[in-house]
Amino acid sequence: MTEYLSSIDWSLWGGAIVFTVASLVGIVLTIITLPGTWVILASALLIKLLWIPDFMPWWVIIVMGVLALLGEIIEALAGAFGAAKTGATKAGAVGAIAGSLLGALGGSAFFFPLGTIAGACLGAAVGKLLVEVGYARRTYKEGAWAGTGAAAGRFIAILVKGSIAGLMALLGAAAILYL
Repeated sequence: MTEYLSSIDWSLWGGAIVFTVASLVGIVLTIITLPGTWVILASALLIKLLWIPDFMPWWVIIVMGVLALLGEIIEALAGAFGAAKTGATKAGAVGAIAGSLLGALGGSAFFFPLGTIAGACLGAAVGKLLVEVGYARRTYKEGAWAGTGAAAGRFIAILVKGSIAGLMALLGAAAILYL
């Protein structure tokens, strides 16, 4: 038994545990509209550079970087698409972003993670509505329509980017176990 335990590469297991925890944190951060994909990528990169050089192949880290960048692009496009479809102003877009972040944080306290997603979507809608009506001087009907587009865009962005974070975690785990 002692020979078996002494033959195990405990540093690799430690790195795998750290990466797994960082990936789970990254997925949660992504769902609450924070940069969780970058946390996953940074954990893999730091473990490889500072701790275990053979942790995972460079091509896996590069693919994870491309996925993180793709998530950011899709998130921006989903928000822009939702705003463009409903005729939002630039100020309304800022209101939707602020409302989304506040709503996600507030919703997390009630029923995580579904409360986070609902809070982010509702916050985007309310933020856009308030700015469109209060700052851009649009009617409530126009503001509500723009808010609906913001909520739909935020919901799509959360689903897609959360899926990308999960894919990054699975890719990293597969690389640790099989490559």
